[in-house]
Amino acid sequence: MSAEAEATFYVATDGDDAWSGTLSASTGEDGPFATLHRARDAVRQLKGEGCTDPITVMVRGGKYYLERTLELTRVDSGTSESPVTYSAYPGETPVISGGRPITGWEAHDGRILKTALPGTRGGAWSFRQLFLDGQRMVRSRYPNLDPGDELWNGKWANSEAPDDEPERTDPAITWKERGAFPRDWAKPTQGEVFLLPSATTWGDSCMIRIRSIDRERGLIRLAHGLRDFDRNPIFYPAGSQRREPCRFVVENLLEELDQPGEWCLDGEDGVLYFWPPDDKLDGEVVAPLLKCLVHMRGTSHVRFSGFTFTETRAGEPSSHYADVEGLGAMSPQQGWEYSGETIYMNLCSHCRIENNTITGVGGNGIYLRHHNENNVIRGNEIRDAGANGIVLGGGRHSIYVCTGGTPGAPHPVSNEVSDNVIHHTGLYDTYAAGVFLGLGDQNRIIHNWIHDVPHHGINLGCSRYGRQYVEYNRIERACA
Repeated sequence: MSAEAEATFYVATDGDDAWSGTLSASTGEDGPFATLHRARDAVRQLKGEGCTDPITVMVRGGKYYLERTLELTRVDSGTSESPVTYSAYPGETPVISGGRPITGWEAHDGRILKTALPGTRGGAWSFRQLFLDGQRMVRSRYPNLDPGDELWNGKWANSEAPDDEPERTDPAITWKERGAFPRDWAKPTQGEVFLLPSATTWGDSCMIRIRSIDRERGLIRLAHGLRDFDRNPIFYPAGSQRREPCRFVVENLLEELDQPGEWCLDGEDGVLYFWPPDDKLDGEVVAPLLKCLVHMRGTSHVRFSGFTFTETRAGEPSSHYADVEGLGAMSPQQGWEYSGETIYMNLCSHCRIENNTITGVGGNGIYLRHHNENNVIRGNEIRDAGANGIVLGGGRHSIYVCTGGTPGAPHPVSNEVSDNVIHHTGLYDTYAAGVFLGLGDQNRIIHNWIHDVPHHGINLGCSRYGRQYVEYNRIERACA
């Protein structure tokens, strides 16, 4: 198509949603839009006026903080002759953040700073990640992080197999050295335990909030239990089949904020504490707000290319979709918070997610759920993700109507995942894979480079079809 046959809108950090969006730079009176949401609405309006030309939204470089998820539906679709493209402006890299800049810092104690975040009181807004100039900081923890230990990131505390005491009816772990809690925690319920099951137990890692502690008995009571891959209780009431020792780290307690680069959040008082790496705060601090940046449902012939997606919230290794099938350890768990995904696709066809970077996100990178057909996920780099890199997962419903109006299977079919680089995923869900294939059929996983992942490079899940094409992938340093 010639340039004259295309409609183009522009978005820039110095733009204005009241402008036309048809200019790539500001003239003072007109220029680009300021937000992706306004550009999406302009595309909708143009299509509603009968435009049949390809439409492109070009986004200038800079950082964009989404106040809400960008949602695309059937009305935002293109066609094979006139696709809709969201792309980076040539030579520039737009950064799409799910976070909120944090300001108002003041001295607290020594080199530790603090700022009030009233929106976090009562757990209304919680987060497990904090970023300084795009780099993830370390949440206060015991034992401390060891940057030189790439495999385990420092020491771990150890539990012991607890006694089957009749009064023990709550999920709990027992500190191996009873009475040896490192410090007197003033607010233990603000803390969380990140734990790994024992070597003999096949299960998920998990971050669980502390409900109470019994210092004398070395007991940490947890807000909920943890089950292994076969759904057997691990840290559960007395008398259950499996209650084994584990490794764990205690996080988010103010008393454990004892190193530069650490932070913690007091959700009771709504206060964020931070010890800057260089003892002075010289940069932008961002706390994640959103779990999903782009949500596509019923969308076809839409392309995203050239973006960096970053700074989203982290949850737990659980699917919040009760009808998802074939995902193994990511089945829904009552009382668990779902990790979310950076880009979500449901009932989509002929969409392309290409040449993007997904980094510093708390959950999955890209998630195709239920019926998705003939989509292409190509040339992306996904790194430092809290859960899986890419997930293709089906559901239990017997049939779906595809975007083209024809019946289809309730799972991803004939999608391509190719030429992606996926590494250092599974930061919060250590069961995660570079590519996780749940229920699906005839999907092609080809020419990907997957390395430094805690579990599977590619997990074929529990698909009862089995017709997946896995070819010419390079997998290194997996299943650590």
